[in-house]
Amino acid sequence: MPNKVKYNSNLYFIVPVWGESFCRLFLDVSLPSHLSPNNIPGLSGLDACHYHIVTLRDDKALIEKSPAYRKLCEIMPVTISVYEGPMDVIHDAMTECYRIGIRLADDRNVPAVMLNPDLIWADGSLTRLEQICA
Repeated sequence: MPNKVKYNSNLYFIVPVWGESFCRLFLDVSLPSHLSPNNIPGLSGLDACHYHIVTLRDDKALIEKSPAYRKLCEIMPVTISVYEGPMDVIHDAMTECYRIGIRLADDRNVPAVMLNPDLIWADGSLTRLEQICA
């Protein structure tokens, strides 16, 4: 049986989100699922993990005012980057936002976890992901 590859379990979360409706969905539904007790708050390497939001300039303030965002900032390092690239093909823009985060995760030699702003993660999903990476 081949040896299991060991990964650094300090996870680097990346989520691209823009537009008021997607930002509200992310802040009111998706991010709270990330903050359920056995997801981000339950990570053993929480102080070495990072959460990176890539958004548009017009949406940054909405995100920063959110109670869920403020809670996230209390429990782990968070960065918000402003994407200023082309928006004519939305999925290309989303890919470029992920690339921003992936490059930073690679610089830290940690796994990049690419999140979508409109997905709900069951409680325990992210701690299980950490276990798999360890």
